Amino acid sequence: MDEFNKVLYFNQCVNNQGEQTQNFHVGKLRVEERLLAMVVTNIIMLRGSNHATLNEGDLVVMYCIQNGMVVDWTYTIRDHMLKFKRLTNFKLPYVVLISKFIEHFGVDLE
Repeated sequence: MDEFNKVLYFNQCVNNQGEQTQNFHVGKLRVEERLLAMVVTNIIMLRGSNHATLNEGDLVVMYCIQNGMVVDWTYTIRDHMLKFKRLTNFKLPYVVLISKFIEHFGVDLE
């Protein structure tokens, strides 16, 4: 992806196109983008608090999904797991996914 401009992308997604903003608040988005933001911040890149304000990582994932770009999910999930380990306000939403991998590949945890 070329140079990603989070301000330009966010301003394309807002309800009121005349309103330029530096505050990346979900409440200003159109319904479709608001639903996508909810999936990104509550499922894909879950964090402990402040789901209403989007960070640059959230905006990049939303942009890629909306534009049909290939996302390196391995890197995205790995990066999120490392942030979970390092930061106290990150949550780990992959428990079910990881348990399915363990079940599928027959990994013995004992």
